[in-house]
Amino acid sequence: MVDEESPLFVPNYVAESIEDIDFGVLKKSGIKFIAFDADSTLVGYRKKKLEESTRSFLHKELAKFNSVCIASNRVTNDLDNIAHDIKATVIRASLTKRKPSTRFFDRVVDHFNAPPSQIAMIGDKLIADIFGGNKAGLTTIWVNKRGRDSIFDRILQTRRFERYLTRRHIKKTNN
Repeated sequence: MVDEESPLFVPNYVAESIEDIDFGVLKKSGIKFIAFDADSTLVGYRKKKLEESTRSFLHKELAKFNSVCIASNRVTNDLDNIAHDIKATVIRASLTKRKPSTRFFDRVVDHFNAPPSQIAMIGDKLIADIFGGNKAGLTTIWVNKRGRDSIFDRILQTRRFERYLTRRHIKKTNN
C-alpha cells in the first residue's frame, strides 16, 4: 500500500500478475467493483481469449465482488469473449474519452453507480491505468505486462518513460 503523498502514477498495490493479486485483501479494504485493463493486463496485446489458468483463477476470485468491467482503450469490438469468461461488461474508449482521461474514468464510476473508493482499477500502464485511476479516486493495482507491447507503445517508448518515472520517484523518496 502506498501513502497518500505519492505522485498519481504510483499504484496502491503492485503484483507480478493477475494471479498474484490478493483479491481477499481488496474485498476487506472495501472494494466492491473491479475494472480491468485488457491489453497486456488480462491478455497479451490484441488477444481475444483468456489463458485457461487466468480464467479459472478469476472465475473463483471475482465472485467476491458485486460487478466487474473491462475498461479498455481498445476501440475494436472484440473483447466480448473475454468479458463473457469473467462475467464482465466492456467500457471502450472513444476518440475523446480514453484512459487516462478523467472523462473515461467517470464512465467507469457511472457504470458501477458507486463511489470511486469502492472501485479498483487493475492495469499494466502507469499513466493510462494507474495515473488515470488514481486521479479518479479509484484504488489502483499495477501488474507486469503480458506479452509484447503494441507498436504504438514501442514507438512512444511507454515502458522507458515508466522506468524513468519509477527511478525518479524512488530516488526522491530515498533522499
